[in-house]
Amino acid sequence: MWFSCIINMILQRFGDTHSMNEPLGNLIISVYSYTYNRPYELLRSKTFSPDEINKEADWVKFDFGDDPIEYAFDDKYFIVCHAEGGDGEHYYKWMYGEKQGTGPYRDGCGFISIDGTNWEVIYDIDFCFRAYGRDYSEDADGVKKKFAILTYDPDAQYTKNDIVLMKECFEVFGWNDGYSIIWTYNYDTENSKIKEKLKELDKKENKDDIILFMYTGHYTNLRWIKNWLDRCSAMQVVIIDCCYAGLYYGSSFGRGREVLMSSEADEESFASGSFKAGYFTYHLVNGLNGLGNSNGDRMVTAEEAFNYAKDQSYGGHNQHPVMYDGYLGDIPITSW
Repeated sequence: MWFSCIINMILQRFGDTHSMNEPLGNLIISVYSYTYNRPYELLRSKTFSPDEINKEADWVKFDFGDDPIEYAFDDKYFIVCHAEGGDGEHYYKWMYGEKQGTGPYRDGCGFISIDGTNWEVIYDIDFCFRAYGRDYSEDADGVKKKFAILTYDPDAQYTKNDIVLMKECFEVFGWNDGYSIIWTYNYDTENSKIKEKLKELDKKENKDDIILFMYTGHYTNLRWIKNWLDRCSAMQVVIIDCCYAGLYYGSSFGRGREVLMSSEADEESFASGSFKAGYFTYHLVNGLNGLGNSNGDRMVTAEEAFNYAKDQSYGGHNQHPVMYDGYLGDIPITSW
């Protein structure tokens, strides 16, 4: 949700800005990436003149708010200080803290280099810095936009048809308003696209909006999507149609959202050859198509659709859908 735009560091200058050997020149502070796909890539850099660094240890502000590093919390970074010129009596010092107990530097370490190529790691310290960021605006704009990310496991039977049924339902019942968007993805081969779309939603959504995420297929680890959804302020519904779906029941995954699961934690979920869809998804779609509208207001909420699907016959299979309601209020999904 937030991006990094300010780094504060405790720095101190020793000696005058010139010496008999070599003048003490500028101090360059840089941020480098530490990720596998772009190791040691220079991301941001700023040059400070000697007069900008006090002789008394003080915080120095490196502000790159006009060109922020988005989602800085997802990756690791190197913060590098490099001095031009100077000698043993004229230099810059970056203050550090020792790794003690629960202190702020307990998980860090420092690196020192004489030539900028060979680095010595010091495990029992970390240099003093603070990083700050800003949120994207999530203020309500008076427009209720709906966003659906529908994903399927291609190795499970009828899952692609599950997604087709859900998408067609949305397109007919209220999602053709010019503000709503539906995306469909193969969960196996397009996982990176799903992550990018969740990032994109973080910039688009606000408190007026609705986000719906659906997965249908074999059981898989979906807990990573929680981290992305937690960054969004929109009302949220998660639909999971897979074996042991009830493992996602509880506040650790469902806090702040409604989670509709096709079976309890120790049960399998089944698909129907007659419906050519999962039992749960098929009945859930029917509920959203209007059969679940229990109060006659021409609008089906997530809870209404779930209650309809839960009450339907599951062909004699031992499958009992469960819902975790972590949202205070009703979330309307379809209307006509």
